[in-house]
Amino acid sequence: MRKLGTAAALAALLATAAAASAQGGWRDKPPAQWTKEEAEQILIDSPWAQTVAPGGGAIGLGGTRALSTPDKAITVRLRSALPVRLAMMRLRQLHEKYDRMSEPKRAEFDEKNGPLLECPACADNYVVALLPPPGGRLTLPRALLSASPAKVKLYVQLLNDRGERREALHYAPPKSPTGEAVFFFARLGEGGRPLLTTESRKLVVTVGPEILEGETRLNRFEFDVAQMLVGGRVEF
Repeated sequence: MRKLGTAAALAALLATAAAASAQGGWRDKPPAQWTKEEAEQILIDSPWAQTVAPGGGAIGLGGTRALSTPDKAITVRLRSALPVRLAMMRLRQLHEKYDRMSEPKRAEFDEKNGPLLECPACADNYVVALLPPPGGRLTLPRALLSASPAKVKLYVQLLNDRGERREALHYAPPKSPTGEAVFFFARLGEGGRPLLTTESRKLVVTVGPEILEGETRLNRFEFDVAQMLVGGRVEF
């Protein structure tokens, strides 16, 4: 389990590594200085998240197509990646006006929201979330609300470029069509080897059309592992 202090240290490492890249935006700032737009970009269009529409490929905040254009679209987030959890935390901070809080109020906020950064489940699991893109117009396929654990295990998987895979071991269904569907996959396989290492080239998230109500154009998401490295390790 990552204690809050460890997560804070990793956040500092992320800020240092990001600043060194000199690519602008959230990459050049510590998480405590991210704007709402920068935090949202990490959750929508970053090395740990992407939004995909049928026939249109990945859609980002800086893309040529607006997120509100497609009739169908899904955002996938690598939820156990620290940058994703930091972005979620930053949005909570901004919503609650954390930067203007007194020290006691900040301590209360930190205690209440600590589990988001600690993420006990992340120690042994890769955690992936599917959700509709922001804006409130689109929803998840309703099949996700009622999918059985057996069906999810059969049709939702993680793969690497070596052909190794992980089945979804646990599923937390969304509470509403606009909510977040969360999948848990074992980090370690046979011999205690993680699915992803620094030698890995890509991560693929596959979601069968049986889960997405027959939709076959939103069921494969590829991530470049080299872009997911922070401080010499795969952050996921």
